[in-house]
Amino acid sequence: MKKVKISIRLPLHLVNAIDTLINIGEFDSRTEVIKWAIKRMLKDISTEIDETKETWLKIQELQAFTEEMKKYNDK
Repeated sequence: MKKVKISIRLPLHLVNAIDTLINIGEFDSRTEVIKWAIKRMLKDISTEIDETKETWLKIQELQAFTEEMKKYNDK
């Protein structure tokens, strides 16, 4: 897998929090923390998108059902 180096600037309190995680042994490096956080964020967003998609599909099904019921009742 090709890797690309990026640089970011973070507020000091976030850097301190990351360093604390490293110091207590949760992660080995800042890079590891940031990669974990990005993967977690992408997974969370993907889950939210899937849930939203399911909700919209249900709404569309209900709208179609409502329209059919209206046609039936109008007869």
